[in-house]
Amino acid sequence: MSERVAVVVAAGVVSVDGKILVAQRKAGTHLERRWEFPGGKLEPGEAPQECLTREFREELDVGIEVGQVLEVIFHRYPERNVLLLLYACRLVEGEPRAIGCEKLLWIEKKELERLDWVAADRAFVGRLASESS
Repeated sequence: MSERVAVVVAAGVVSVDGKILVAQRKAGTHLERRWEFPGGKLEPGEAPQECLTREFREELDVGIEVGQVLEVIFHRYPERNVLLLLYACRLVEGEPRAIGCEKLLWIEKKELERLDWVAADRAFVGRLASESS
């Protein structure tokens, strides 16, 4: 069995007025049209917080404040391994726009499980959905 290095991904969980911001992956990309928390792959030498700040600016045109780590998840996809770092984030500038994704959605926690999520996010989504608002 060959060893594969995990791709490190940072994602932000943004909550405003009881709703969570989620993004749908673009058609033609890995895991196309599945839902995920906004974020992306860390660049070489980049800290997860820097990655999130950059990704939210590039993909959603907003400024954020990165808070605490909420969850760390390792997931094996057939084509790659992913180490997912989920952070609590707060919007500090702008209104999110779907620049680097197919669609954005503000959704209540109890509705989260209705979406077709990327596999790495599913367990965390289940825990978030079961929390009382």
